Amino acid sequence: MRFTMPSSVLAPALAALAQVAHRASSALPVLSGVLTQVKPDAIRFTAFNMIQGLEITLQRTGDGPYEPGACVIGAELLHELVKSVSGDVTLEGEDGGALVRYVGGEARLGTVPDVDFPKPPFARTSIEIAGETLRHGFERVAYAADRADLASATSGVRVAVSGGEVRFLATDRHRVASYTADAQGVAEAGIVVPTDALGMIARLCDAERVRLGWDEHGVTAVWKSTRLYSRVPAGAYPDVESRLPAEYASRAVCRSSDLRTALVRVGLTAEEYVTLRLSSEGITLESFGPAGATREVLAAEVSGEGTIHFNPAFLTAALSHLDGENVTFEMIDAEHAGRLSSDEQGSAVVMPIMPAAIRRVDPGEEAVAS
Repeated sequence: MRFTMPSSVLAPALAALAQVAHRASSALPVLSGVLTQVKPDAIRFTAFNMIQGLEITLQRTGDGPYEPGACVIGAELLHELVKSVSGDVTLEGEDGGALVRYVGGEARLGTVPDVDFPKPPFARTSIEIAGETLRHGFERVAYAADRADLASATSGVRVAVSGGEVRFLATDRHRVASYTADAQGVAEAGIVVPTDALGMIARLCDAERVRLGWDEHGVTAVWKSTRLYSRVPAGAYPDVESRLPAEYASRAVCRSSDLRTALVRVGLTAEEYVTLRLSSEGITLESFGPAGATREVLAAEVSGEGTIHFNPAFLTAALSHLDGENVTFEMIDAEHAGRLSSDEQGSAVVMPIMPAAIRRVDPGEEAVAS
């Protein structure tokens, strides 16, 4: 086995592969390596940790030495070596190892026979979505996915195509984030994509279109010369949208940047929650705690009135993932979820802190004495 390739081409591919291999179980040392297969006109690299699998195929370049073959090389070690050099890198298989030649030196690395390397169970693809749409969907909703229970379906992002639109949805049962984009001509489908896998697509994909497929083993994404496999969490994704309010009694529209910066300031003195109040004055934000008390009133177009209490971190996170100059806040009362939406087809529903859990303390009693 032998091939030559510029380090500038090889290093980025190895970086992504090493990230997958790094998560492999120590019980299977072979999975800490990258399967390197030299084909007649290309080199195929595969990393697999039994949960995620990544395959990257690089086309043969130049007229350097080239011999078909295969072996498994330590992914992190090979990546660290290649990224630290410039110019062409030649990798040559030897008995029980591999010789890596580069400008000014060479290194001998241990290898494992390729027959010991399990292959990711890639699925056939059935739908195709714009790469930019997948990236935007991840960026807008992944923050709301459940990070506490990675075995649950809610640790992933639900991607559903229907009526010429694709909808991304994530929830940790305290909040629900969604994003809708055009998907004309795409067959109707519904799939849960693990958040880590969707994030890898967002980071690595530079293609206009991404093909998706799934089966009993997991989900597969394909773009250009890259294939990504990920095992999906067990269980069905909860029908959270049917449990959310269909209509809201009160509504306010304000500048997104004004609400975001006000929440940061009011959150500084919030011990447990921030109070949001809609009235003819606009949007009033209040908080109190051992450090003091803060109150701000924002100019807004308001219809209706009401008071609700939120975890300020949840509101701030939702706002930071919504695009658009203006944001709309809607509510029913203190016991029902409030909804934030933007001009750009993104929304976030945040569950309130229930009135029964609110400590009835005069803010003045919590303020720091001057």
